[in-house]
Amino acid sequence: MTNERPSYSVRVSSYPIEGGAAITDHVEPQLVTLHLTGLLVGNDAAKKRKEILDRMNAGEMVKYVGRNSFVSCIIESFESGHEYKTSNGMSFTMQLREIRKVKPLFSKKLPVKTQTLVKVMTTAGRKQVKTTKNSKSKGKKPKNKGPTGKKHTVRENQTWEALAYTYKVALKTLRSWNPQIPKRTRLKAGMVVIVG
Repeated sequence: MTNERPSYSVRVSSYPIEGGAAITDHVEPQLVTLHLTGLLVGNDAAKKRKEILDRMNAGEMVKYVGRNSFVSCIIESFESGHEYKTSNGMSFTMQLREIRKVKPLFSKKLPVKTQTLVKVMTTAGRKQVKTTKNSKSKGKKPKNKGPTGKKHTVRENQTWEALAYTYKVALKTLRSWNPQIPKRTRLKAGMVVIVG
């Protein structure tokens, strides 16, 4: 390593006020960067260069210890110079940027994933109901005559809403077909529910 140049900076926000003068209301420290200049020499110089580029492209965290020490950083840029003066290697310039890890404020144990039902959106808009002259219903929706006796055994994490969506039945109708299950009772695996 021939040169190490750490760079420290802050972001200052300032806004003009009525009198024309600017007011500064916020100062925020920026992440520290470290500019490195040096030589990669030896028979494995090309291999070392490839390893550095692979880590940079993967966004891997690296540790640098020299005159300055950076524990949590990433390689932001890397340039190599292939001059005739360095026969068995190359010169390079690299920039490292400090990374700050954020610790989550919630516990690591989250509830078991639940399936979210999303209704597919269409851009068709409202469709007119087609009726024939001989039709008695004149565009009215057919009334639900009641359950046909089709049953479903509940699997783990299934909900009333999921069953209603799957069997294309209104949630209220599905509940009315199953009076044996009290209101506000969640479905449990193994329960048998009438769905059609």
